[in-house]
Amino acid sequence: MSKLGIFMADGCEEIEGLTVVDLVRRAGIEIEMISVSGEKTVTGSHKIDFQTDVSKADADYASYDGIVLPGGMPGTTNLMEDDTVNRSSNLRRTERPWQCRPACRKEGNLLPWRRGQIDRS
Repeated sequence: MSKLGIFMADGCEEIEGLTVVDLVRRAGIEIEMISVSGEKTVTGSHKIDFQTDVSKADADYASYDGIVLPGGMPGTTNLMEDDTVNRSSNLRRTERPWQCRPACRKEGNLLPWRRGQIDRS
């Protein structure tokens, strides 16, 4: 069975994170919400607090078949500046190249763009 991890950072777009979690779980696929801050409570960009499943220190990254990076500001910046997110995303590119960035707006692609994964010209 597939298993996904979704990084949740303070300031993330709630609908881009929680809708993915809801739909994936309804489809019968396991997904863990991973708090980037280390605290299990995350506050979204619209000041909605929600609980994650694990902190980034307790996540089992080798068990994930894919990683989801929700957008929103300043959540995208918080993801982009986190070493654990960057290491996990780089691992995914080389070993299991499955990432999902549900953001439709350009800031949702800042993380891979800053690392040279997306040509924004």
